[in-house]
Amino acid sequence: MTNIIILVLAGITLISIVFSMILFTKVIELNKELDKAKLDLNKTKEDAQELVEIEAGDNAIVPGYGLSTKGSDDEKSISFTVTYEVEILEVSVDSVKVKAIDYRSHDSYAKDPANKQAILNFMTGSWLKRHEVEILMDEKKKRSIKLNQLGI
Repeated sequence: MTNIIILVLAGITLISIVFSMILFTKVIELNKELDKAKLDLNKTKEDAQELVEIEAGDNAIVPGYGLSTKGSDDEKSISFTVTYEVEILEVSVDSVKVKAIDYRSHDSYAKDPANKQAILNFMTGSWLKRHEVEILMDEKKKRSIKLNQLGI
Protein backbone atom coordinates (compact mmCIF):
# COMPACT_ATOMS: atom_id res chain seq x y z
CA MET A 1 0.00 0.00 0.00
CA THR A 2 2.78 2.42 0.85
CA ASN A 3 4.51 1.47 -2.40
CA ILE A 4 1.42 2.53 -4.33
CA ILE A 5 1.18 5.82 -2.40
CA ILE A 6 4.88 6.54 -3.00
CA LEU A 7 4.48 5.66 -6.67
CA VAL A 8 1.44 7.98 -7.01
CA LEU A 9 3.26 10.81 -5.18
CA ALA A 10 6.32 10.31 -7.38
CA GLY A 11 4.12 10.46 -10.49
CA ILE A 12 2.37 13.62 -9.30
CA THR A 13 5.74 15.18 -8.47
CA LEU A 14 7.05 14.31 -11.92
CA ILE A 15 3.95 15.78 -13.59
CA SER A 16 4.31 18.94 -11.45
CA ILE A 17 7.94 19.31 -12.48
CA VAL A 18 7.04 18.95 -16.17
CA PHE A 19 4.24 21.53 -15.92
CA SER A 20 6.51 23.88 -13.97
CA MET A 21 9.12 23.66 -16.72
CA ILE A 22 6.47 24.36 -19.37
CA LEU A 23 5.20 27.38 -17.41
CA PHE A 24 8.76 28.62 -16.90
CA THR A 25 9.49 28.53 -20.65
CA LYS A 26 6.20 30.38 -21.33
CA VAL A 27 7.19 33.07 -18.80
CA ILE A 28 10.57 33.49 -20.52
CA GLU A 29 8.86 33.83 -23.93
CA LEU A 30 6.40 36.40 -22.55
CA ASN A 31 9.24 38.39 -20.99
CA LYS A 32 11.01 38.48 -24.35
CA GLU A 33 7.80 39.71 -26.02
CA LEU A 34 7.36 42.33 -23.30
CA ASP A 35 10.92 43.60 -23.78
CA LYS A 36 10.37 43.81 -27.54
CA ALA A 37 7.09 45.69 -27.02
CA LYS A 38 8.84 48.14 -24.67
CA LEU A 39 11.54 48.78 -27.29
CA ASP A 40 8.87 49.35 -29.95
CA LEU A 41 7.02 51.75 -27.63
CA ASN A 42 10.19 53.73 -26.93
CA LYS A 43 10.95 53.93 -30.65
CA THR A 44 7.39 55.10 -31.34
CA LYS A 45 7.70 57.78 -28.65
CA GLU A 46 10.99 58.96 -30.17
CA ASP A 47 9.42 59.05 -33.64
CA ALA A 48 6.45 61.00 -32.30
CA GLN A 49 8.77 63.59 -30.80
CA GLU A 50 10.50 63.97 -34.14
CA LEU A 51 7.23 64.71 -35.91
CA VAL A 52 6.70 68.41 -36.27
CA GLU A 53 3.46 69.89 -35.05
CA ILE A 54 1.86 72.17 -37.62
CA GLU A 55 0.75 75.47 -36.09
CA ALA A 56 -0.95 78.58 -37.43
CA GLY A 57 1.69 81.06 -38.60
CA ASP A 58 4.12 78.38 -39.85
CA ASN A 59 5.49 78.58 -43.37
CA ALA A 60 5.38 75.57 -45.67
CA ILE A 61 5.69 74.55 -49.29
CA VAL A 62 3.20 72.72 -51.47
CA PRO A 63 5.38 70.95 -54.05
CA GLY A 64 4.27 70.12 -57.57
CA TYR A 65 0.73 71.51 -57.34
CA GLY A 66 -1.00 70.97 -60.68
CA LEU A 67 -3.08 73.76 -62.20
CA SER A 68 -4.76 74.39 -65.53
CA THR A 69 -6.41 77.33 -67.22
CA LYS A 70 -9.95 77.33 -68.50
CA GLY A 71 -9.70 77.44 -72.24
CA SER A 72 -12.22 79.55 -74.12
CA ASP A 73 -13.71 78.48 -77.46
CA ASP A 74 -10.71 79.66 -79.46
CA GLU A 75 -8.04 78.86 -76.83
CA LYS A 76 -7.12 75.50 -75.45
CA SER A 77 -6.53 75.00 -71.73
CA ILE A 78 -2.96 75.08 -70.44
CA SER A 79 -1.78 72.69 -67.71
CA PHE A 80 1.20 73.56 -65.54
CA THR A 81 2.65 72.88 -62.09
CA VAL A 82 3.89 75.22 -59.41
CA THR A 83 5.51 74.84 -56.02
CA TYR A 84 3.75 77.20 -53.64
CA GLU A 85 5.25 78.82 -50.57
CA VAL A 86 2.36 79.22 -48.14
CA GLU A 87 1.60 80.48 -44.67
CA ILE A 88 -0.58 78.25 -42.47
CA LEU A 89 -3.68 80.22 -41.39
CA GLU A 90 -5.71 77.54 -39.61
CA VAL A 91 -5.15 73.93 -38.59
CA SER A 92 -7.73 71.16 -38.23
CA VAL A 93 -7.33 67.47 -37.48
CA ASP A 94 -6.37 66.46 -41.01
CA SER A 95 -6.27 69.71 -43.02
CA VAL A 96 -4.67 73.14 -43.05
CA LYS A 97 -5.95 76.42 -44.43
CA VAL A 98 -3.24 78.29 -46.32
CA LYS A 99 -2.42 81.68 -47.80
CA ALA A 100 -0.10 81.71 -50.81
CA ILE A 101 2.97 83.88 -50.34
CA ASP A 102 4.93 83.02 -53.47
CA TYR A 103 5.43 80.24 -55.99
CA ARG A 104 8.05 78.84 -58.33
CA SER A 105 7.56 77.09 -61.63
CA HIS A 106 9.42 76.05 -64.75
CA ASP A 107 6.38 76.55 -66.99
CA SER A 108 6.26 79.64 -69.22
CA TYR A 109 2.60 80.39 -68.39
CA ALA A 110 3.33 80.49 -64.65
CA LYS A 111 6.44 82.64 -65.17
CA ASP A 112 4.43 85.33 -66.96
CA PRO A 113 4.09 88.27 -64.49
CA ALA A 114 0.56 88.95 -65.77
CA ASN A 115 -0.57 85.58 -64.36
CA LYS A 116 1.23 85.76 -60.99
CA GLN A 117 -1.55 87.33 -58.91
CA ALA A 118 -4.22 84.96 -60.28
CA ILE A 119 -2.04 81.94 -59.46
CA LEU A 120 -1.44 83.24 -55.92
CA ASN A 121 -5.13 84.06 -55.41
CA PHE A 122 -6.12 80.53 -56.46
CA MET A 123 -4.31 78.99 -53.48
CA THR A 124 -5.10 81.69 -50.90
CA GLY A 125 -7.78 80.49 -48.49
CA SER A 126 -7.61 76.88 -49.70
CA TRP A 127 -7.82 73.89 -47.37
CA LEU A 128 -5.18 71.23 -48.04
CA LYS A 129 -4.56 67.82 -46.50
CA ARG A 130 -1.69 67.82 -44.00
CA HIS A 131 0.31 65.39 -46.11
CA GLU A 132 0.27 67.83 -49.04
CA VAL A 133 2.29 70.48 -47.19
CA GLU A 134 5.92 70.34 -46.09
CA ILE A 135 6.82 72.56 -43.14
CA LEU A 136 9.79 74.91 -43.62
CA MET A 137 12.16 74.64 -40.68
CA ASP A 138 13.23 78.22 -40.08
CA GLU A 139 14.68 79.63 -36.84
CA LYS A 140 11.22 80.56 -35.57
CA LYS A 141 9.95 76.98 -35.99
CA LYS A 142 13.07 75.45 -34.39
CA ARG A 143 12.63 77.76 -31.40
CA SER A 144 8.96 76.83 -31.09
CA ILE A 145 9.83 73.10 -31.11
CA LYS A 146 12.50 73.60 -28.44
CA LEU A 147 10.09 75.57 -26.20
CA ASN A 148 7.46 72.84 -26.59
CA GLN A 149 10.01 70.19 -25.57
CA LEU A 150 10.87 72.22 -22.47
CA GLY A 151 7.17 72.61 -21.65
CA ILE A 152 7.20 76.39 -21.94
